[in-house]
Amino acid sequence: SDVCSSDLFPSHDRIKVYDMIGKLIETREVNAADMPVVSLGDRYPSGVYNVVITQEDDVRALRMIKR
Repeated sequence: SDVCSSDLFPSHDRIKVYDMIGKLIETREVNAADMPVVSLGDRYPSGVYNVVITQEDDVRALRMIKR
C-alpha cells in the first residue's frame, strides 16, 4: 500500500508497523522531503496491520489491510 507523505510526513518521521497481535513487523525512518510516497507491505502476508507514525510529539495510527 502507498501512503502519500504530504499530509502525514511533513518532516523526518518514524514509521512502525505492527501485526494484529502487536508484534513489531517493521521500523523505518522517513524524510518526506526526499520521498513523497512511502511504500509499505510489499512483502507482508495478507492481513490487517497497524501503522504508527511519529513526528516529534505527534503520533498517528492507521490501519492497513493487505490483500
